[in-house]
Amino acid sequence: METINAAATPGAKVVYLSESPFPSVDDYELFSGYPDLLTPAHIAEITGQCESTVRAMCSRAELPAVRIGKRWYVPKPSMVKLVLGGLDGR
Repeated sequence: METINAAATPGAKVVYLSESPFPSVDDYELFSGYPDLLTPAHIAEITGQCESTVRAMCSRAELPAVRIGKRWYVPKPSMVKLVLGGLDGR
C-alpha cells in the first residue's frame, strides 16, 4: 500500500480515525462561560428547551442532576459527557 503525504498533496483530504482529532483540546471549553453547576436556565439556553422541560428531565433522571434544596443542578462535567457522546456511550 502506498503512503501519501496529505499535507504535500493538493486537494488531499485528511480523515481522522478517532472521535476527536485534537485530544489535547479541553472539552470544558464547550461551556467555558458557565458555572460548574448548571441550572435549568443554563441548560435551556444551551439546548433550546424550555426550563420546565429541563426540570422535568432532571426529576425523571434523564439528565444527571442533583437537587440542592428546591433547585436542580447539573454538574458541568456530566453535561459535557452527555453532549460529547451520551452517558452510556450511546
